[in-house]
Amino acid sequence: MSKIISEFKEFAIKGNAIDMAVGVIIGASFSKIVSSLVKDILTPILSILTSGKDLSNLQFIIFEAIKDTSGNIIKPEMAIKYGMLINSIIDFLIVASCLFFVIKVINKLRSLFVKEQNKLLTEQNKLLSEQVRLLRRNK
Repeated sequence: MSKIISEFKEFAIKGNAIDMAVGVIIGASFSKIVSSLVKDILTPILSILTSGKDLSNLQFIIFEAIKDTSGNIIKPEMAIKYGMLINSIIDFLIVASCLFFVIKVINKLRSLFVKEQNKLLTEQNKLLSEQVRLLRRNK
């Protein structure tokens, strides 16, 4: 048991838990932004293409709701809500696209950083080689 506790302490101290928590929080916020983008911007634009229908309301009704004489619902409507599926697919495609571009930018920056590091290391190696050559010559 003490091994597990010490491993957990090491995990938490190294920052992995903190990095993960930050990622979850940013992911949740990012999800809200994407959902708003889909709901408030893209869905109205797409509804123009569907003759003004709200995509989230698109459904195939299997059974109509059964109501009593006073209008109370006895048996609720049963429907396949494919409009919600369309919205979820749009959400997914936007999130996937955004993540793709974010990762692409990160990889590009990482590549530039590695190239710069390699350039500096090459220059350092040249300087060290020159120093070694000079020291050998002066002996």
